[in-house]
Amino acid sequence: MRKLALIIGVCSVLLTACGGTKQLPSGVQTLEGVLSPVEFSLSRRGTHVLTIDGTPRYYVESRTISLFDHEGHMVTVKGMIEANLGRRDLPVLVVQRIDDPEATLRTWRIPALSIELDVPSSWAANIDGPIVGFTASGSRVAALTVFKQQVATLSFDPKLVTNDSGSSLTPVATPILGRTAIAEQVPERQLLIVYVPVNDNDVLTFQFSEQGMQKISNREVLIQRIVDSIKAVGGAFSSSESSSDTAVLPVSASGSSVGKPCGGSAGILCSQGFYCEINDTVNNVGKCVAL
Repeated sequence: MRKLALIIGVCSVLLTACGGTKQLPSGVQTLEGVLSPVEFSLSRRGTHVLTIDGTPRYYVESRTISLFDHEGHMVTVKGMIEANLGRRDLPVLVVQRIDDPEATLRTWRIPALSIELDVPSSWAANIDGPIVGFTASGSRVAALTVFKQQVATLSFDPKLVTNDSGSSLTPVATPILGRTAIAEQVPERQLLIVYVPVNDNDVLTFQFSEQGMQKISNREVLIQRIVDSIKAVGGAFSSSESSSDTAVLPVSASGSSVGKPCGGSAGILCSQGFYCEINDTVNNVGKCVAL
């Protein structure tokens, strides 16, 4: 009897396979993982999913914090864990606080290079004249190094690089500082290098290190945000390629809420600068629209 009682007790507390319900952690939980969006559904709770060590663990929702700006980021989340609508669905983490070092960017102006750009606020800057290194927290290797070099020192002519070059060099689709930039993948050094022509003799070089960004969950998205933020200061980048383009490019609306579902039973919020336009009054569901 004691053995049977023990088995029943274990089943009721721990094992869903015994026909019971797995007991959820009580109290405020602190979890770290990658936050990703999931398809909007009225049959279950959760607008996002938190993946921990490569495995989806919890659906995530919040009525007080917009989660859209943290998609694809490694975040630390605090909140309560609740059961989902369906027994087979992952439990729901109701977010009370989210810490995301990748979401908050800080603008750095580099007068020696006549530019400014945004990098995560947790990154430290080491400015040595015209050479600038940005290092992520906890890393000894610079995540991004920016400097100017002469075209003559390159192993290629930036003007001759095309999509059909058949090499590791490709033109960047979106102009940077009003110019056609060149991206180079260097796998053996774990580098992505972006070259931006300044004039016929010089290029600005942005060197992104995979090793220096090891703790960044979505490096591609962050790199794009940084590249999109690059702006000219002063008149050093008056475009010689196009008289109609200005040297300053708009910052990309990466992670924008445009068109994303909002409202509903979970009370999904839109990002700052957007509001929820309700188009389903029965379920109180709408889409995010810019103010």
